[in-house]
Amino acid sequence: MTRQMKKTLTFGILLFIIVFGAYRLFGMEMPDDRNYKISVILENDSSERWNMFKEGMKQAAEEYNVILEIYGLDEESDAYMQEEMILLLRDNHVDGVIVDCVDSVGLNEYIRDNSSILPMVLVENNICDAFSGSYISANNYEMGKKIAECMGGDASVGIISGYTRRYSNMERLDGFRENMPDNMQIQWVLQDTDQLADYISKFPVNALVILENSMADEFIELIQNNISEYKDIDIWVIGNSNQLVYFLDKGVIKGMVVPNEFSMGYEAVESVVNIINYNHVMDSEMNYTVVTKDNMYDMDVQRIIFPIVQ
Repeated sequence: MTRQMKKTLTFGILLFIIVFGAYRLFGMEMPDDRNYKISVILENDSSERWNMFKEGMKQAAEEYNVILEIYGLDEESDAYMQEEMILLLRDNHVDGVIVDCVDSVGLNEYIRDNSSILPMVLVENNICDAFSGSYISANNYEMGKKIAECMGGDASVGIISGYTRRYSNMERLDGFRENMPDNMQIQWVLQDTDQLADYISKFPVNALVILENSMADEFIELIQNNISEYKDIDIWVIGNSNQLVYFLDKGVIKGMVVPNEFSMGYEAVESVVNIINYNHVMDSEMNYTVVTKDNMYDMDVQRIIFPIVQ
């Protein structure tokens, strides 16, 4: 091989390395110009409880060229209705879906089978089987445990758990029950607020724990005209809304455990994009914050309650 041939071969190799490196840098690492169409299925999407989650999704959508379509289910919707919505979206060739399961048990098989066809991320509520998408939530068991720890000792407790076919609610209830102090006693557990007034009257308690955001908001609506009846009851909730923050400030609510739903919304969108592009499936556990009247005006707590979108 002549010197000129060696130079030509060396140049060719260097050129290949440069081109391949540019492809790796710009073709795989840099976001492309494609618009992704991602649909989001939430229970009661108009509820204030989703505000922070939506803000997180919107910020991620701007950064990842995502067109979001948000669909809501009313309180009477069941697993079959959510199945039909997912099927319709799949047939309309959306790029991916984000789902808050209305029924973790009823949707288990359907989510498991369809997540291998349609990029899918579950938020807050998981299913019992492994599936081909990602799951993003705060640790529900730990949030229930944290309320039990914060409440301390001697208490007679009533619980509003929310729908117990949603795994998030079951895990929160387990976390609370399994970590109660010995001198704490659960008097009753209700799934919703329909019979709350009767139970409070017949089976008095000095503490009330509400494990689901939508149930906490319903409770606030229910007691608007008779708040004085609950002045001697320590009320703890999992959730975050303007109403809950207001009544925390007024001393009606003792404390709130607030999952970082802004980050959950952001990571849900980011996760769908990663599945679409790289088949990269990874669960994420969000943090949560205990908020009381003593710390609610701290700067770091304010950022969780009222995140500012840049």
